[in-house]
Amino acid sequence: MLIMLVLLLTSVTALKECKEVMKPSDIPCEIISSWSYPTECSNYIMNVYNQTPTFVYNATLTNYTGTDRCNTTFNITDKGSYIFNISNGGDSGRIIVEGTDEMASLAITIFILLITGSLFWLSTKKDLLKNKYANIIARRSALVLAIYLMILNSAIMATIAENAGLALTQEMFFFMRLFGLIGYPSMVLLMLSALFQSLKDMKKDKMEKRTGVEEDNYAF
Repeated sequence: MLIMLVLLLTSVTALKECKEVMKPSDIPCEIISSWSYPTECSNYIMNVYNQTPTFVYNATLTNYTGTDRCNTTFNITDKGSYIFNISNGGDSGRIIVEGTDEMASLAITIFILLITGSLFWLSTKKDLLKNKYANIIARRSALVLAIYLMILNSAIMATIAENAGLALTQEMFFFMRLFGLIGYPSMVLLMLSALFQSLKDMKKDKMEKRTGVEEDNYAF
């Protein structure tokens, strides 16, 4: 049982071997040498350059477990083409990091905005349901869901800005955190206020019924 658990954890945490074309979600990945080097792996360094080419970073090689080859980790997730080479005339190659599909992300954002707008509109309708108490809950629920979708949308837009390398990335993440900071407490307060408002109206209606003022507010 213990051996199976160790194997499972190893399979989950093991890094994939780098390919020529990688998605950000598949990084970090491992660069594994094509052959055995004549001395210890720690004597070799991998240098990484971008397409300019400008030096990005370097890393010392380590022994690839269970083999006589060497390996190191590639951990750049920014979109672009990167060249790596091993010191002392070792391996070399190129890794292309693909960016996310901005058009697909934008389409999702517009779709969520349309749903959000519809929910905000529903929350303003006075007679969404015929039952007075159910109407209060439904309107507040629509508003809560609209706020949640706005938080989700701000996160999507911040991610698009980051992947596109826009200068407004920091501002987008600021608004994302701001929406979250204000939105989640507002959702809780709205639902609590809907509950208390329903109880208050129910108590008021019972009082009016006792005094002979009765309204048909219970039919759907």
